[in-house]
Amino acid sequence: MDNSHRDLIDPDLFSIGLGLFSIIASGAAFLETRRQRENAERVNRERFRGVWYNARRSLIYFKRTTDEFETYIFEGGYGRRQFHIGAVRLMVEANQHQAMRRMHGQAMTTSQRLADDLDDLS
Repeated sequence: MDNSHRDLIDPDLFSIGLGLFSIIASGAAFLETRRQRENAERVNRERFRGVWYNARRSLIYFKRTTDEFETYIFEGGYGRRQFHIGAVRLMVEANQHQAMRRMHGQAMTTSQRLADDLDDLS
């Protein structure tokens, strides 16, 4: 055998091609996985943001209802009276009675909605 051919290597072109294809496929898979993860994070962030603002709106609406109720308490002077069950009879006009019934319904609906929104948020 000739010594001049001993140092030469016969490259396996098929193996080199498979290696290059493997590197390209791995890079593409990595980029696709990263794109899908970023897309999923964006969707989750948008969903959380929507739920956050729903809860915030419910809380703002609930605060408006309690602020309105507070005006009736101050208007009637009930805040200065000591309250014991059965000791003080709350007297209101007919229009105030209707407004308080409306507020009661709003408060119950809003509190249920707020509870749902907070549950979604958690």
